[in-house]
Amino acid sequence: TGNLMYCMPQKGTKTSLYIGNGDEAQGIATGCIRTNGSICEGTGSPEKKSFRSEHGKGMDLYPQSMGLDGGETGKITFEDETGTTIESNGGLVLMAKEGIRLESMTGIAMQGMSDIMALYSEGASSLCVNGSVDMLGRLAG
Repeated sequence: TGNLMYCMPQKGTKTSLYIGNGDEAQGIATGCIRTNGSICEGTGSPEKKSFRSEHGKGMDLYPQSMGLDGGETGKITFEDETGTTIESNGGLVLMAKEGIRLESMTGIAMQGMSDIMALYSEGASSLCVNGSVDMLGRLAG
């Protein structure tokens, strides 16, 4: 279905069977029984909760971190010690109806291989960093 949360077991997978009313014809597979927990990084310990799809995407809930892994497209990680990391193998777009605010007590760092751009779509305002800093904007009266 393409939905990460839809977990239909694959043919041959071991599952738990729940028979709620005593009629085995009404049994429901309620979860997969892992057979590779000792060799799978995300499931070797009971404190580490990990969900992976057959397509390489996943979700991790660990004691000191959590994350969403999009496989080849990128990932978001929240770690107690280092903070939040967003990685993308393509573009990264932040959009908001109201506004986007970046705030830090120590500093904000942005790094790009060629350009860092900030554009204001309602007028002629922009900031471009590409070896030099170019700014364009309206005079405030």
